[in-house]
Amino acid sequence: MSRRIAVGSTDGVNIDTHFGKTEIFHIYEIPDNGEPSLVEKRVVQSLVNDECSHTGLDGIIKKLSDVETVLVRQIGEHAADLLATEGITSVSIACPVERAVKRYVQRGKLLTPPVLESHRHDKEYSREDCPMRAMKKI
Repeated sequence: MSRRIAVGSTDGVNIDTHFGKTEIFHIYEIPDNGEPSLVEKRVVQSLVNDECSHTGLDGIIKKLSDVETVLVRQIGEHAADLLATEGITSVSIACPVERAVKRYVQRGKLLTPPVLESHRHDKEYSREDCPMRAMKKI
């Protein structure tokens, strides 16, 4: 069974968008065996009007309901929590799309939505729980 991830990018080359400001997500399908492939450029339009606004996030998340992970340059805690509630992991990472997808294929199994709670001050987690560390080379 294949999996899908969404990558926020303005040019398809670099991960360079904030989750709430992303207009197009590049959807990659990751088969159990084989290479990941770009299957769709999904227009979600930026529905969030300013940095402090949370309106429109539900619409973006609804359009990404078939993916297991979202890779973006930046994401706020509120949006990350909303995605996690839907069972979607979010990872903030700034690098070329090709490298991020390749790393995800290698290490994606390490990422789970509860990891996002590591940014909350009332919980105790180790450094290895951080999504960014999971994406880095060992």
